[in-house]
Amino acid sequence: MKKLVTLSLLFALILFAEFCYSQNSYGGIIKKGNEAYKNKDFKKAEKLYKESTEKKENPEEAKFNLGDALYKQKKYNESAQLFKEIAESTKDNELKSNSWHNYGNALLQDKKYEECIEAYKNSLRLNPEEKKSRYNMSYALEKLKKQKQEQKKDKNKKDDKKQNQDKKEQQQNSDKNKDNKDKEYLARLVGASEQSATHSAHLKDALVGDLKAILSELTERQIRAM
Repeated sequence: MKKLVTLSLLFALILFAEFCYSQNSYGGIIKKGNEAYKNKDFKKAEKLYKESTEKKENPEEAKFNLGDALYKQKKYNESAQLFKEIAESTKDNELKSNSWHNYGNALLQDKKYEECIEAYKNSLRLNPEEKKSRYNMSYALEKLKKQKQEQKKDKNKKDDKKQNQDKKEQQQNSDKNKDNKDKEYLARLVGASEQSATHSAHLKDALVGDLKAILSELTERQIRAM
């Protein structure tokens, strides 16, 4: 059984850091990668671990530590992919358990809470005494609960916004219909007024004509009477 050590670094004072292999007896490339990792030169460590995997120098260990180096550079998606591959392929139960744990950590950083909870469960099935996986799983469950609460709040806000928008549109349509009706009514009034004015003008012309005829007839009568 290969010897493992666990880093005791904390994230946000609650998340235990990933497991990391110690290869004091391993080949030169991995050893150099470990030295770079220890000195927090994670980019250099990544390069060396990749070189080691290409040369198949202790491939599982090199791949595992490559996942650690990527994780430290916040390349969580790449890191998660490596840890999952190891967890699904290795025959070493201790390495498998630790890989599921690290896979869970990488998913947790990306806020993929449901997936990371399953990863921690897989780790605990292989090593029920692993407190770090159990602690991180509890934390992820709490974060998942809050996430769902926030999603529900967001959904309620969107629903309320849509309802308010629908009401606003209904009011606008109602106002528009009222405006159209008012315009139609005014148009009818104007039309009626114009017709009334035309009729009055015709009536006036007729009366003036009648008065002229009456005056003309009276004048002729007066002339004849003289």
